[in-house]
Amino acid sequence: MEAYWTALMLNPSGMDEGVETAFLGTRSGLMRVSRYVGIEKRVAKPKVFSKKFLSPSDKENIFTMDHFPVWYRRAAEYPAGKFLYYIPKEDTREASGRMVIATTAVTVTVGKKTAVAGAIGVQMALDLLETRFWATAKQPNDTDCSNTEGICPLTCEAMDLACYLIDSNAFIIISKEKSHVGRFFGEVDGSVMARLIKMGMFKRVSLYDYQAMCKMGGHSASSARPLLSPFYGLAAALKWFLTNFLLFLLEFNICGLWHSDRFAEAKPGFKASAQKKKGDILQPCDTEYPSFVYEPSIKETNSLIKCGRCQKMFVTQAVPDSNLLMLVVQADCDCSRQYPAITMEPKEVKYNASVKCDRMKSQKVRRRPESCHAYHPQENAKECGDASQIYLSVSLFLTCLTASFACLKASTLVFR
Repeated sequence: MEAYWTALMLNPSGMDEGVETAFLGTRSGLMRVSRYVGIEKRVAKPKVFSKKFLSPSDKENIFTMDHFPVWYRRAAEYPAGKFLYYIPKEDTREASGRMVIATTAVTVTVGKKTAVAGAIGVQMALDLLETRFWATAKQPNDTDCSNTEGICPLTCEAMDLACYLIDSNAFIIISKEKSHVGRFFGEVDGSVMARLIKMGMFKRVSLYDYQAMCKMGGHSASSARPLLSPFYGLAAALKWFLTNFLLFLLEFNICGLWHSDRFAEAKPGFKASAQKKKGDILQPCDTEYPSFVYEPSIKETNSLIKCGRCQKMFVTQAVPDSNLLMLVVQADCDCSRQYPAITMEPKEVKYNASVKCDRMKSQKVRRRPESCHAYHPQENAKECGDASQIYLSVSLFLTCLTASFACLKASTLVFR
């Protein structure tokens, strides 16, 4: 590993233009970093994720006792020998200068046991990956089309085709529309995503957030108390008068009567802004949101979707040794009316009294062990620490009593 990394650093000319950083990390932390371009020549803008990646200011990619970076954690969970591509969440909103991180796990096998030794990867510009993708997704002009029905040669640059490169969670990595990059594919084309879920290529997994915050709905109506006696009305009026009178006394400023120039005028929009903030009050709640996971046993599939007067055809194929899938969709058929977009927006989970009580009893943040381990045969109870016994010190008590009498006697003599 050391010899390979040394040779890689001594020959940076073999790297393609667009590869900015190569890195190697283990459970002990980041071990090697090689930057192939200076900070002034990097593709991304100054405040974008790529400039601070693997730098002291990058808080998300530091190693701690209970935190591993995303690129290390996902590579360790992915099968060894396969590259995992993803766009950092900090970099998905920028229109240009996006970066892609490709990482894979390094394993060590001893006998029949295999362990993850570390993760190695590169950070590169998305433009480099797009150039390779569009060049691969294009048949040459001299292609033999004698035995092919339909359009030949095919290319993703055609207007009637929409080509996507998505990851194993259906997030778009490459698309013709730059605004689609980083978004969930179900939001862009709900018809194809619904069919992929129905065919079993993607599985829907429900995730729960037990520490979410939800907006409280404003209630305009309130219950009224029955007027059983006129004294209720008098008591309520007296309570209102006393409350406002006390608030007036607390806020009253006598000094302000002589210095009227210190009064400040309230802004006209204060009342409206206060009402707006009052309506956006948040409260703790539980939310449920979906996640979609690719089924690796299905390598390729295609289908035909009927959308009223037209039919939409699509083909999906897994990219070997990666977490990517290539998706080619017929773009001249709009199915948005028949198939709404599939979003990942969280929804508040409503509980009734009994279900909420059972959930609070069963689902705890830290679950207790199933059995008690209060005793161990190798433990000697005599070696355990013991607290000292609290008792009254007779000598200290007599000393304090004597000093008190002496002070009392001295004070009486002084007053005489």
